[in-house]
Amino acid sequence: MDDRVTESHLPRLKYLQVVVTETLRLHPPTPLMLPHASPESSRVIMGHFIPPNPRVMVNVWAVARDPNAWEKPLEFNPDRFVDNPVHLDGRDFRIIPFGTGRRMCLGYNLGLRMIHFALASFVNAFDWSLPPCEEAQDLDMSEKYELSIHRNVPLNIFATPRLPTHLYNSQQKAGHM
Repeated sequence: MDDRVTESHLPRLKYLQVVVTETLRLHPPTPLMLPHASPESSRVIMGHFIPPNPRVMVNVWAVARDPNAWEKPLEFNPDRFVDNPVHLDGRDFRIIPFGTGRRMCLGYNLGLRMIHFALASFVNAFDWSLPPCEEAQDLDMSEKYELSIHRNVPLNIFATPRLPTHLYNSQQKAGHM
């Protein structure tokens, strides 16, 4: 019996995909995009004067929390994407965790597929729990905002294997995966 997740399962894991999308909305890999420069002359855009050769840094973190774009923007709610899918490829400017346009992260497609695959594999292969002395409501979920975003306090959790032992063997026989 082989209950491992394979890449062919990913298209059918719709809820996992919306959980990842909502996670990337609230917790983008980098809070600020790398600076962009425009070699164009000055202009007025939506009533704002833009001087020539501006250096622009997009605050991805703030864009994804815009109350004009999202209902209850600070709430983690993957269901918002169940019947309203968005594209993470830079076409939807409300959520741009990998950037957009020519300066978009070149590895976003592979990275997104690997996030889905790794998360599906971990959820499938293990039962997860907190240490006995910790309660979910007591977790410190605050973050540090630097070049990338990460938790202030590391998350301590237990992973208990739930699949047959032979499936955790890293030494695969030739021709079997």
